[in-house]
Order: sequence, then C-alpha cells, then structure tokens
Amino acid sequence: MLLLAIDSATPIAGAALQQDGVLLGAATMDSGQRHSAQLMPLVDGVLSEGGRHGSQLDAVAVSVGPGSFTGLRVGMATAKGLCMAFGIPLIGVSTLQMLAHNLSGSPELVCPVIYARKQEIYAAFYDCSGGMPRPLSAEMAIPPAEWPPLAQKILAAHRCDSIIMPGDGYESVMEQGFGPEGDAPAPGRGAADYMALPVVRPAAELCRPRPAALAELAYNKALAGDYLDYRVARPVYLRLSEAEYQLGKGEV
Repeated sequence: MLLLAIDSATPIAGAALQQDGVLLGAATMDSGQRHSAQLMPLVDGVLSEGGRHGSQLDAVAVSVGPGSFTGLRVGMATAKGLCMAFGIPLIGVSTLQMLAHNLSGSPELVCPVIYARKQEIYAAFYDCSGGMPRPLSAEMAIPPAEWPPLAQKILAAHRCDSIIMPGDGYESVMEQGFGPEGDAPAPGRGAADYMALPVVRPAAELCRPRPAALAELAYNKALAGDYLDYRVARPVYLRLSEAEYQLGKGEV
C-alpha cells in the first residue's frame, strides 16, 4: 500500500509518503497561517523524493483535529481532493494521537496538549507503552486550570511515575493551570513542584507533529479497514467556531 499522509492542524504543516509501512519521505514546514499555499508543494516534494506519482497512491491520510480551524479545513479539503481525483479512500487520524505517538513505547502517562486560543487547550491522555497510543480519556477542549486535577486523577488511576506532555500547549498549562485560581507558581519555584505533579516536557522534536507518525497510525487503520467516507468526512473541532459561537449569541 502506498500511503500519503498530510497534516495542517497546527502551524507546522507536513506530508509523508509510506509504502507498506516503510517511510519513503517526509517534510515539514512552519507555515503559520499559509497552509493553503504550502501544503501542496510539500505533497509534491515527498512524492518526488519517493519517486512516486499521485496516481500510484492507494490511500490518503489526514489529521482530522483538533487544531486550527483554518488549518484543519485546508488539510481536509486537500485530502478529499486527492481522494476524489484518484478514486482512493481517506483515513482520518487524531492530531492528539499523532502527537502521543511521538512517545511510542514510553511507560509513562502521555498527554499531548495543543494551544487552542480563547484561554483553552486541547488535550487527551494516552497509554503509549504498547507502541500504538491507547486513549485513556476523551479528547477535550478545557481551560488550563482544569488540567492539573484531571491529570492527578488519571495519574493515580494508572500508577505512572510522570506525565509526558508533548505539544505547543505546555506553556499555557504551566502559566495558567497551576496555583490558586490559575495563578502562576511562586517565583523561583517550578510549576510541577508547586502542584507536586511530575510533569515532563520532551525534547523539542518530540513536541512537534510528525507526518511520519501520522502515516504509521494511518497504516494501522488501513490494515484494520478503518476508512472515512471522503464525501462526508469533516474535521473534529471539539468546539464551535467563532462564527457559530457568535450566531448562537445572536450577534451575526
């Protein structure tokens, strides 16, 4: 199976090409809000690097969210277009699960966290000890102040020594999630010490979404026949868009 994986859920856009579980090429770019201009050149680049053409693809995988609303729409539209053009199936993978897969094999609790704006984070807890991330919680959009007590509860339930937190929402949790009523920890004192929560931030390269991880997760889904209908597939936003929120308030 020749599988193309594309991700634009965060400011880091990426693409990877995989043949029967073997990575042929991958590329990422910090494109900010320019996913619509940068994503297809990344796709063309990994196809060229792997010596393949789009017409040879057997499936396309895309990160379905949560993440940037605009980025998710660009990624989904690109993936759908490729599926429609070549008559191939679509595979959807959680952005949080993709980040968790960076810590594959870890015996510790893994909680990827993505900055969600509006004083919220996207988060979920995973057991990655068996290789593929196994969800221990639902995916959620929550204020950072709600994260520490939830983390304490899940950490105790699964008897892990620490929580590894990949993703760009780490600072939001550290700055707003600890201390009385969300106050930052006392000067000179680490946030993890303040709450006695053993929080670990992994190396920088493990905090970023990796299209190779997306491809590996998608390949396992393909083996299980877990596909999406690209005609009706939609991103997973976890919350209302700004327009929907304003509409609900009667402001638009």
